[in-house]
Amino acid sequence: MIQTSPIPVVLVHWNQPGPCATTIETFLGSSLSVNVTVVDNGSDPVALAQLRGAAERINAKWTKQRATTAESGGPNVPTSGPKVR
Repeated sequence: MIQTSPIPVVLVHWNQPGPCATTIETFLGSSLSVNVTVVDNGSDPVALAQLRGAAERINAKWTKQRATTAESGGPNVPTSGPKVR
């Protein structure tokens, strides 16, 4: 079977930038073509800054978008856009 379009991968992040960055690297380093989106669930500014720095180090595209409200009432902000391999 030939994969013709990237597989969407959505990661939910909250104050764990190191493990999140590792997960992003794992998906981007796989043999599959993926489109990774990180949805931040209200992390503190320090954690977001660390995740942004990690995304830059691994060449993940970073996109800041408008916050939305989830059913739980918490903010959900997509913090990184697609990188396709």
